Amino acid sequence: MCVCVCVSSDAWETLDTQGTGFIGAHQLTTLLEAVPPPLGVLGLDYPSKRVLDKVLEVDVAMHDMKVHFLETLHALAGAEAGAELPHEEELALHNELLARLPKVRAIHA
Repeated sequence: MCVCVCVSSDAWETLDTQGTGFIGAHQLTTLLEAVPPPLGVLGLDYPSKRVLDKVLEVDVAMHDMKVHFLETLHALAGAEAGAELPHEEELALHNELLARLPKVRAIHA
């Protein structure tokens, strides 16, 4: 899985040129097409169908129509593993990932 994470990270960097950790949700298809299995579909037959299947299969949290690297990686890996974590462990992992997200300051008009 380490190789998958490195390849996924490299593909993410090409889309996240500012290094924010976020990409637009619409860029998930491009990401999946650039990453080999098991996390992506690079090199597989019928990539468009496989991307659609994978997007429908995962549950990635969106933040103002953007997705975060750690949350996306977690969702893709979890979908591939095919086993759900117990609720308490999922909540603890979610909170740990949430703590790593950059803090967004509210902008008042």
